[in-house]
Amino acid sequence: MQRILSLAYNFLSPPIFCDPPNHKNIYQQSLNSVFTLYLYDPEGVSIRATCTGFFITEDGLGITSGPIVKSFKGTKIKVVTPDHQEYLGELMYYPSAPGIGFVQIKGRKTQKLSISKEPLVDGQDVFVLGIHDSDAYFSNLMVTDMNHPWVEFKNDDLYNTPVIRTTGFVPIECFGAPLLDEDGKVRAVMFNVELGMGMCFSLMHLKNIFNENNEWKITKIWKKARERIIESIYRE
Repeated sequence: MQRILSLAYNFLSPPIFCDPPNHKNIYQQSLNSVFTLYLYDPEGVSIRATCTGFFITEDGLGITSGPIVKSFKGTKIKVVTPDHQEYLGELMYYPSAPGIGFVQIKGRKTQKLSISKEPLVDGQDVFVLGIHDSDAYFSNLMVTDMNHPWVEFKNDDLYNTPVIRTTGFVPIECFGAPLLDEDGKVRAVMFNVELGMGMCFSLMHLKNIFNENNEWKITKIWKKARERIIESIYRE
């Protein structure tokens, strides 16, 4: 099987060397749902980091890398969509799903990606779609470890959180990118890239977040968000 290891190309250029044959459709249908996220310093002056994100609702709610959001929450962010429109947004980190970070923008109807109701399995072929300004990064990968230990800090203690590992080189622009199945639906978010290898967090965890009874202690844009999101992302 031929695999893309690391390709960057203009939006008008289709990806190549991908299996299965419908990869071009997946790429084209998903492209308008991803965005570049710019994260600023505490003063809101200098850009400190960039990553990919993707919309999961039609009113501007997106997902990106949880560890990045955790590091930058409370700072100024800018979202740039593939048509070069810019929006200010807000970040949300939810400890129950440490691999997932949320981004909210206003003032635009957004094209969402559908989230699969099925979990990933070992040996499954998937696609990752990252973006940085006018460059897209589209690769097909293989899921090779569904229980990869991810060491993280929680309340000053170290825990091993099992995450998903993929095989196939991934550029750093794919931080926060969607992991897509052969139907073009999102199975996971690529929350980290280590030595060109991807670590992903299943979006099946979203059900656990939005089914919890605790109130979200966040800004008012998130009030009643659970009902809206759970209805939107799992609606075909």
